[in-house]
Order: sequence, then structure tokens, then C-alpha cells
Amino acid sequence: MNKIMKELGYTDSWIHLGIIDLDTIESQYNEFLSSDSFSEHYRVDRLNKYLDQKISFTDKELELLLEIFEDDKDLESTLYLNLLSNQELNKKQFEFVAKSFMDLGKWAIDKLSLIRLERSLLANKLSKKDLIEIIDKQNAKEHHLILNCSNLEEDVLIYIAENSKFSKVVNKALNRAKKVK
Repeated sequence: MNKIMKELGYTDSWIHLGIIDLDTIESQYNEFLSSDSFSEHYRVDRLNKYLDQKISFTDKELELLLEIFEDDKDLESTLYLNLLSNQELNKKQFEFVAKSFMDLGKWAIDKLSLIRLERSLLANKLSKKDLIEIIDKQNAKEHHLILNCSNLEEDVLIYIAENSKFSKVVNKALNRAKKVK
């Protein structure tokens, strides 16, 4: 079984955390042998299923997850991003994971700022003043995140439409503003 686990990229920590069991590994291996899929696809799928069913995390679980991520250089960034996007992480846990994620480089730090914005939007933690400050920075990705927020008021949508320098953002904001009226 160790040979199969190694070929699929699993370590004992995957089993210890309950992300996967031996029967599933064997089933995946049989499928892997008869397909043209990469082993990474199986690991990402299992992690996503694990994260989807979690309603909370212990600190120990997070430590083990980060060990798994750091051991899996092929998928490290993907695994981090999937975990950081999980809304079940409390603020302390999110920051714990974020600290390790930032070690991946500048791109990770930039991505993390977008993830933080998205979490704040989903939690409805930004005031109109905060949103206007973000809009004024003229970052297309941030504008799109704001527009994906379902509870925007008409005046914020109009502000984006009038002040964004990105045509797709302007059009989307105008269309949403028409529907709010």
C-alpha cells in the first residue's frame, strides 16, 4: 500500500486526518492505472471533499494540513488557496494559514489581499467608505470581487460605474444598478 500511496502522492497524514482512507486510495489507484489523469487531480479532489464537509478545524488539523501542503510541492499553492478560501476558518486560523502561504512569494501576498477582501465582502464587514476607498485604488480584480457581492446598494454600484476605469466593470455595474432600481 505504501508504494501505491507514494505513486498517488499521499502520505500517512492524509489518512490520519481522514481526508482519504485505504479503500479510496486503492480505488483511485485502479482508476489511475486505466486513465490518463495525473495523480494531482485525485489529491485536489480529496482535499476539496474534505474541506467541503468540515464545519470547523482544530489547530492540530491545520498544522497537519500545512505539513501536507509543504510536502506536496506540485500542489502546494493550490492546496493553500483551497484552504484559505474555506469560510469555516476563524480569523486566528486564517491568519495562521496565511502566514505560511505568504512564504510562497510576492504573488501569494498579492493573492492573499484578494482573498482577505473576498472574506470581508462575504462577511459583510465593509462600509460604503471602505468600498469607495477600494474602488478608488483602480484594481480590476478588486472591482470584480466587489461586483460579485450580492448585497451592494445602488449608490455603490453607480459609484463603481462612474469611477472605474475598466469597461467590463462599468458595464456590469450599470446593469446591476438598473436591476436594483
